[in-house]
Amino acid sequence: MAEKKAPSAPGPGDEGDESLEREIDGLESFLQEAEDLTRDVAVTAKEQAGAVAVVSGKKEDPQRRWIAEGLQQPVEVLTEVNPGPEAGKDAEATFYTLTDSGVGVAVRQDGLRVYLTKVAPEVEEGSQVEAVLRSLHLAKVDAAAIKSALKRN
Repeated sequence: MAEKKAPSAPGPGDEGDESLEREIDGLESFLQEAEDLTRDVAVTAKEQAGAVAVVSGKKEDPQRRWIAEGLQQPVEVLTEVNPGPEAGKDAEATFYTLTDSGVGVAVRQDGLRVYLTKVAPEVEEGSQVEAVLRSLHLAKVDAAAIKSALKRN
């Protein structure tokens, strides 16, 4: 009978890191594909909804309404913005912005990214910013990142 040999841990001269690098490259590719697919789904959903619905004689964007519902805010407080090339990968995306208690945010059309765009001078502490962001029912609010960003400005 042949014995199975237990796998050994990579040693200093082994090339064990190559598989990890391939996995990382695969993850980056997967994340990019997921983001592209999400954007395509959002565009398709918008197209299927006729891109614009008429409500009370006023044109209403269903994606804007969806973002407003997620933030639990009235749709009227959201402003549609298309950033310029300074936004990097998000330059082609549509954002919906709002300001609440001196804190401005921009929510990407697909709802997957939220950027802190403004903190008024009267907002003195990260905890105030964090409270506003939590009131918008965001999935994740990173208090440490908020405090770090406020220290830099």
